[in-house]
Amino acid sequence: MSKDALTVLTELAGELRSLKNATITFPGLTSENEQKAASLQQNGRDFFLINQNAETVFTDAMQKEADRNPDNIEADDLLQAGAEAFKKLVVERFEAGGKDVPVKPLKQSTIQAKGSSRVGIDSGSLLQNLKGTKPLVRKT
Repeated sequence: MSKDALTVLTELAGELRSLKNATITFPGLTSENEQKAASLQQNGRDFFLINQNAETVFTDAMQKEADRNPDNIEADDLLQAGAEAFKKLVVERFEAGGKDVPVKPLKQSTIQAKGSSRVGIDSGSLLQNLKGTKPLVRKT
């Protein structure tokens, strides 16, 4: 890894340590699906939670991207790799009904109304929309 690449990676790692200085957004979500995501978060089903596992997934993806092309590291490429890895984790959380995040179980009346006990997925539109978005990470 060149000195410039090492400097870029070191600065990013310091700035984004624990993702406390960054936000990851999904600007391709429809307004309806943004509302669904917000409702899930407000009701104890935060599939977008940035926990220690998410931080590890993010930083590991950044490192893998740096290792892939060590002589030409761009900060934006590292950030995008981390954001894409986080999106993949969020999709896995939806598909697994939580995975590494605690989710509040559905009420029996909700299960009967929607005909399924899958948490976070009703029509599937949020998940499908999420899969097609390009996440953005911004330093705050």
